[in-house]
Amino acid sequence: MRAPITLLGRWRTGAAAGPPPGLAGAGSYLTWALVWWRWLACAVAAVVWSVRDSGHGGGRGVVLVGAAVLATAIVTAAGRRGWEAVRSHPALLLPDLLLGAVLISLGGVDTFLLYALAPVLAGAILLPRGLGLGAAPALLVTACVALAAGGVRPPGGPSPGALTWVVAAGAVLACMVLAEAVRTADRAAEDVAREAALRASLERKNLELLQRNLELQAFEEIASTMQTTMDVTEVQERVVVGATDLLGYPRAVLGLCDPNETRMTGWLAATGGRRASGVAHLFDLGLGAEEGVLARALEGRTATMVRSADAESDADRTLLEFFGPEPACIAVVPVRTRGHLVGGLLVQAPPGCTGLDPENAAILDRLATQAGLALSNVRLCVERTQKLTQEQERMRIASDMHDGIAQALFGIVYQLDGCARQADAQTPMRRQLEELGQVAQSALEEVRHAIFDIWPAHLTETALLSELGATVQSLAPDMTLRTSVPAGFGSLDVDVRKAIFRIAQEAVSNAAKHAQARQLSVQIGLSPEEATVEIVDDGVGVPEENGQLLERGFGLRGMSERARAHGGTLRLERLPGGGTKVLARLPRLSCRVD
Repeated sequence: MRAPITLLGRWRTGAAAGPPPGLAGAGSYLTWALVWWRWLACAVAAVVWSVRDSGHGGGRGVVLVGAAVLATAIVTAAGRRGWEAVRSHPALLLPDLLLGAVLISLGGVDTFLLYALAPVLAGAILLPRGLGLGAAPALLVTACVALAAGGVRPPGGPSPGALTWVVAAGAVLACMVLAEAVRTADRAAEDVAREAALRASLERKNLELLQRNLELQAFEEIASTMQTTMDVTEVQERVVVGATDLLGYPRAVLGLCDPNETRMTGWLAATGGRRASGVAHLFDLGLGAEEGVLARALEGRTATMVRSADAESDADRTLLEFFGPEPACIAVVPVRTRGHLVGGLLVQAPPGCTGLDPENAAILDRLATQAGLALSNVRLCVERTQKLTQEQERMRIASDMHDGIAQALFGIVYQLDGCARQADAQTPMRRQLEELGQVAQSALEEVRHAIFDIWPAHLTETALLSELGATVQSLAPDMTLRTSVPAGFGSLDVDVRKAIFRIAQEAVSNAAKHAQARQLSVQIGLSPEEATVEIVDDGVGVPEENGQLLERGFGLRGMSERARAHGGTLRLERLPGGGTKVLARLPRLSCRVD
């Protein structure tokens, strides 16, 4: 696989270690070498003083060597924190420099030169270049000259000669050269570290660009399915294969949600960039908080990390077994479109990951968004194709019925009416011909209604009014019908128009047959969210029993079930002054539940 290396830097496994301290930094080997230098200088001073001045000023030698030992002990005890304090506050080096000047002036250059050079080296190494290489040696030499000029003399001899001062100055210069060499080496190490950091930064950016390229390639392959296929399974395969091949996840599984968002099924898996088995395609995962940890994760809006050991239900364990017997971290990503859950994507995190960082969560969310769009578009295309095919078949059947059966029945009605007119009015044959004509006319009306059921797309405002008027005219010619249909009725979904017509037709038929009504009103209303149909009559009203309306008969139950089947409601009300009111509310977009 190409991409796992790009993911190892994205799934957080721990903080990267910083660069080691510099050569001249506080706590480095060189600063600790200065501590040992001071102890060696104290030992040399003690030996030189005891050999050179054993008979003169023994007490002074003990005091001077003791002061050097005490100062060295304090520096040793301070350790790294002491060096860091000197780097932050250079003034802390002044007492040590002054102590070296006093020791040289009272004890001689040859005795305490090595010790006096220790703070000079510390200043040159730890302090900034100008201060370290200039101020520290200058301060030491100035202090020595000032003390010597003031009459301070080493025991047992005159003031130090010129050669001694030259040796001292040469030692100071040698320390300065050594410090500059150390500084140069440290700068070279810093340059190497910066170069390594820059190289690492470039490599990281290159991996990020590669990752973005792979993401775009995966998204492009998923998006291409919307133009090249009408198979939902192929979209699933593109998603899981892209997640494992291009994005580098070890395993991936994608399931589909049913229209009611109550369960997830139709699982398809991939491993190493290839479609894999091991997950039952028709395995059901119930949705809901009580169904387990995976179901709860799918109720969210973004990717959630779930461990295989967190499985609660049998469905959790069955699905997580695909990711192997070893404990694994699984990212559960809900696939949503326009707020509706259409699927669930499960991907296995690379080995060693401890959590899902925001960057990887964003990648998975983008992948889920792209997958949701592809799945929804393919499903929509399939549904539209099926609906178009159904409408074309309906049109063909309706056309055949209109041109065949309806025309034949119309001819029969016409011929029977003509025969009845020619027969004698008092003969039984005429009565039989008239009865046959009525039967043929009823059959013709039934065929017309069947054509309406098969092909409801022709149900416009005019057709609706005509059909309702024909129903009233045939059942109760003396009843007055008032109608109100908005101009946008024809823009409603075909199934919604059909449901409104059937509810209104059944209510009008009930009022004409049973209500003994004189006035009947049918009003259809439209709003951005729903369509309503209200039928009101002034008849005897629906019977009551114990304060409850008796919704007897198939007609009333049929209206209620038709409204619920389209995601709406129907309310039946007995009016105080007599009469009945039927009010149905239906969503403008059909959400029929078969």
